[in-house]
Amino acid sequence: MTNNCVLRNYELKKNVLKKPIYNERIKVLKKFINNSKPSIDLGCGGFMPKILNVTHACDNGEKARELLKKENWKGEFKLVELSKKLPYSDKLFKKLTCSEVMEHLHSYKDIKNLFLEAERISNKWLFTTPSAFYDDPDHHFFFGPNELFEVIPFEREKFIIFRKGVYYYITNDKLNVAKLLKIPLTKFKENINK
Repeated sequence: MTNNCVLRNYELKKNVLKKPIYNERIKVLKKFINNSKPSIDLGCGGFMPKILNVTHACDNGEKARELLKKENWKGEFKLVELSKKLPYSDKLFKKLTCSEVMEHLHSYKDIKNLFLEAERISNKWLFTTPSAFYDDPDHHFFFGPNELFEVIPFEREKFIIFRKGVYYYITNDKLNVAKLLKIPLTKFKENINK
């Protein structure tokens, strides 16, 4: 994300946390992390690592580091290029979140790489992205299910896509995220048990 986008989101933080449409997503992400250590938030912006209680975070802008210091977050932050190989060892993290980031990247290739890196550095991951009904001037992509299947570089049995409200939740932790979203498993029986 650009420094301007990080700062804009940070300034809207109080309003975001009060609105049910955003608050539900944040609660799901927090319950997904569930104090897992070590854990990481990719493309963290300026406040999510503290809310999610992750041990690590990374972003491509120095503004995120400044705002996390202001939030008094005590984890480890790295400045990274999210479209490239990330500076973490294989399967280092128990849990990984990447929320509202992929739509900011510049190409499908960059998005695919981000998924591959998430799979490489973590055991369980959860991405979120808004549906095409959510408009934002900093978004390069607006996803529907077909577009998501194009950018996720895995066989379909390796992940699942849930839609709740205006958000898509993409994960390799199918059973857990279905429970967190309160989505009946029978709806996805053929996909969930793989």
